[in-house]
Amino acid sequence: MYKKGYSVPQNPNKAIELYEFAAKKGHAGAQYNLGLMYESGSGILQDYSQAIKWYKLAAIQNDSGALNNLGHIYHNGLGVKKNMKEACNYYGKAAAMGDALGKCNMAGCYAQGEGVKKDYKKAKVLAKEGYEQGEAACSEVWDIFELAKH
Repeated sequence: MYKKGYSVPQNPNKAIELYEFAAKKGHAGAQYNLGLMYESGSGILQDYSQAIKWYKLAAIQNDSGALNNLGHIYHNGLGVKKNMKEACNYYGKAAAMGDALGKCNMAGCYAQGEGVKKDYKKAKVLAKEGYEQGEAACSEVWDIFELAKH
């Protein structure tokens, strides 16, 4: 509530304080949100190593958002060396959990053949599933497959 200012004045410092309290007690959602704040520099000095630390703790608890964000970090080389194999590993774990964005990201890995062997069939299946789950990012990937049919 403090992060967004819902029913209380927006206060990123208070949000960070509360996230840290819960994150240190093992709350995956707080670990994920703390990772988001460190990654974006929202209310705190941007620090990719801290973002990775908190995302990894949440990912151990199967937080699909943390898995996707770790994929994004390795995909783009944010605070680490770019590593598409590692990025697709994290995207794949999120996709296997049924996460729509994970499916979309993994579809991109298969379509591009980055980090995994190129496989249009798998890419199309994942893009369609993510699209049908309502993930906006998948609509672009799915549209490419649909346009290719014409």
